Amino acid sequence: MKKILLIQILSTFIIFSCSKDDFEEPNPTDKKLESFTAYMVPFKYGQPSESSKFKWELKEYDKNGNILLWEYRSNKDFDTENNWLNSEENTYENGILKEKIEDNLISRYRHVYTYSNGKLSNEDVYNENGLIEKYKYEYNGNETQPYKMSYWWYYFDKTPTTHNYSYDSNGNMIKDSINYSSVPYGILLWKYDSHNNMIEESYYSSDTKKTVVQAIRNYKYDSTGKIQEYVFSSWYTIYFQKYIYQYSDDGTVSQIDAYESTNGEDGIFEQKGIIKYEYNYY
Repeated sequence: MKKILLIQILSTFIIFSCSKDDFEEPNPTDKKLESFTAYMVPFKYGQPSESSKFKWELKEYDKNGNILLWEYRSNKDFDTENNWLNSEENTYENGILKEKIEDNLISRYRHVYTYSNGKLSNEDVYNENGLIEKYKYEYNGNETQPYKMSYWWYYFDKTPTTHNYSYDSNGNMIKDSINYSSVPYGILLWKYDSHNNMIEESYYSSDTKKTVVQAIRNYKYDSTGKIQEYVFSSWYTIYFQKYIYQYSDDGTVSQIDAYESTNGEDGIFEQKGIIKYEYNYY
């Protein structure tokens, strides 16, 4: 199950989905963003500890707005011991993503993308020993989002795992029907709010015939549509975190106050950290 969810997140949400994740891209100004860096200041003894500050996220862009480098934490924990830094480095040709180098604590991967008629058709993933994963995307007519993805892991002569996708009228993926070796495996389902932010993920198991909610997210917006508060489940639906946003005069995110509840969405939230943003422009 974890493998299938990883495929879904990396291969579909990042490339095809129109929804946002965690927070809006912090650059609503007219200036061209070169990079931003977010630092986590964790709380120690009930107060922010600047001496314990660590990098939370970094993105670097070219002048066309394409992401060249993305560094991000593997989860939402408030310390570096359980939350290592991952990176993705992208290479483009004429503005089209052609290659991605993915690094994490234990592995390094090279993703190679090929296109047909301007649409992503194949993705091959290599580690130091060679080819380990293959993705194939299929489209209906002139549609720009795939209706089907076939996935192979090592055994490229075997029947692939297939994902059949459905979208809402805003282009958000709402359903992923998964077949493993041609046998129904399960269905991933998503719900969105009026701002196209995902608010619920659930999974229907073909074995148990039951649907389980795997992720919950709730957003509060101001009158202009900027996120003011974001509550989300950080470990399925057991732990919840809450982000409260602060903005600069130019509309960029300046700071996020991060809270955590270990007894559910309606539990008592305790502040665990502050995420601070720094920007560089061309």
